[in-house]
Amino acid sequence: MKNKKLAKDTLWNAIDYISTLGIFVITTKLIITQFGTDGYGFYVFFTSLVGLFAMVDLGMGMAVSKYLSESALQKDYVRSSEIINVALIFYAVFSFLIVSIVYSFSAEIIGFLRFESMYYETGVVVIKLVALIFFFNLISSVPINILVALEQWVAIAGINIIFKILNAAALIYVVAFHDSDNQEKFILIFSMIFVLSVIKLISLIVNIYRKSFEYYLVLPSRGIRTRILSFLKFSSLQYLLSLLMGHLDKFIIGRFFGLEVLGVYSFCVNAFAYVYGFVSNSFKVFYPKLSRLHAQLNVLSLKSWFFKLLMWIGAVSLLAGAGLLLLWQPVISIYIDPEFAHASYYFIPFFALFLCVRSPEIVMYYFFNATANPKVLVKNLMISAPISCMFYFILVPWLGALGFILSQMIGVSVLYLWHAKVIMMNGFEEYAFGRKVA
Repeated sequence: MKNKKLAKDTLWNAIDYISTLGIFVITTKLIITQFGTDGYGFYVFFTSLVGLFAMVDLGMGMAVSKYLSESALQKDYVRSSEIINVALIFYAVFSFLIVSIVYSFSAEIIGFLRFESMYYETGVVVIKLVALIFFFNLISSVPINILVALEQWVAIAGINIIFKILNAAALIYVVAFHDSDNQEKFILIFSMIFVLSVIKLISLIVNIYRKSFEYYLVLPSRGIRTRILSFLKFSSLQYLLSLLMGHLDKFIIGRFFGLEVLGVYSFCVNAFAYVYGFVSNSFKVFYPKLSRLHAQLNVLSLKSWFFKLLMWIGAVSLLAGAGLLLLWQPVISIYIDPEFAHASYYFIPFFALFLCVRSPEIVMYYFFNATANPKVLVKNLMISAPISCMFYFILVPWLGALGFILSQMIGVSVLYLWHAKVIMMNGFEEYAFGRKVA
């Protein structure tokens, strides 16, 4: 029965990501056709900015999911409510700071990025809308993490799919049918995304209510605050380093290489992100399981699942990378045009290789968050991020945007060699817990 549920949850998570890829395929050609490669670069910059702002989460979502998984197992709804309230207070404070900064300095931010003419004027308006979208997406992460803790993967996937379809429908309507210039269309697109983010939050709250989850308006106890803030002490640095590594390339390319190069590069990055995200999302159903094994101090099972996931995710990543490499040019030639396929294929062999090289990151992300050990993930970034950044200065002036991909591959390769050495020298128990378990 448990295996059947696991298979069902995995399938729905896979469908969730397949729908994302399908929507990407439908909408991207439309955007490039309507706005050109530079307009696509502008659109992708601001949609990725939502993800950049989400880094203010600083690991709170993973902390909430981890501790809710434990309290939900015991049906301790008072403790669950305390965990939720810590997150709500945290999100309210930080989202207010981010939105205030964006509204106060929107013109200066867009000016720094050197967006010109229509893109400057539109960017000043759109970045404010993005800040509001970020706020509602951030608050939405609380009910999502409640559903994760309850292992309601079908509900999560269903809501995600519905709102992705609604967002895509709104985008298609504005781009293809709305009678306005490109500037107005960009503003209308992000306005509709904002409205749908509000409706999605309401839908998630209603869904939680229907699951009979009990919530109490109680002050978080000192013990709960201490545990979560201790978790964040390390995960916050992890997220800030992830911010540096995950979004610095788009800022540099947009400012120094122009929106057209950013458009081609971002198209490839998005394709890579969807494939990588598909692999990652397909295996996230194991996160609550790992959290519970950790709570039970079941070292043998944790070890078994750790190496199983490494093997499974590595194999899936290898197959996905091979498919990306073989299908790219024929598919993109039909999808957009041969010229764009040729220009973008310059990056694809390296992204296919990066997909395989980076696959252990998925296991480590779920494993060390599940074992309440995010400081290991911080160490990971403190090893890989400086190495990657150092190679940015060497490879980007020489190879352009391709230098970003190669630099990150070098960084993560050094990291995983270090992890292999730690396991061989200290054994898995100390690797997982940092100590011997009685």
